[in-house]
Amino acid sequence: MVRWVNVFAEIGQFKGQFRLWLPADGRPPKDAQEACRLAALGLFYALARNEVPGFKWQVVRNGKSVVMAEMRFTVADNATQWIIDAPRREENPVPNADVYIFPTLREGKILTPPGKMYTADELLFAPGELRRKIFQKTT
Repeated sequence: MVRWVNVFAEIGQFKGQFRLWLPADGRPPKDAQEACRLAALGLFYALARNEVPGFKWQVVRNGKSVVMAEMRFTVADNATQWIIDAPRREENPVPNADVYIFPTLREGKILTPPGKMYTADELLFAPGELRRKIFQKTT
């Protein structure tokens, strides 16, 4: 079963409300920033669920860090794991993540550490395959 939480946020230029669906037994977000992170991770999950066969997904929370996700999947008989971070505006990306979801592609190009992958909320909302929406930062 699921429930929804109405989130009212004023973060940067965004001022408004959105609805976040959560498992009925899940803990609600601690603040609007965490709710925004969960929403971005949910977009990524929805696309990956349809495109990545046999993947496993887990939201990772601990009291000392921000909420992130762990995605495990197999490519050519190789088990792969990605840690996915969704930094919101005025937050620093978590250094040990593999994929970052930024609000805009411009922020992703600027803020992603070299050698890491990134995407953006604006791309995840647009139609198309997830694999074409993830980019690698080389320098």
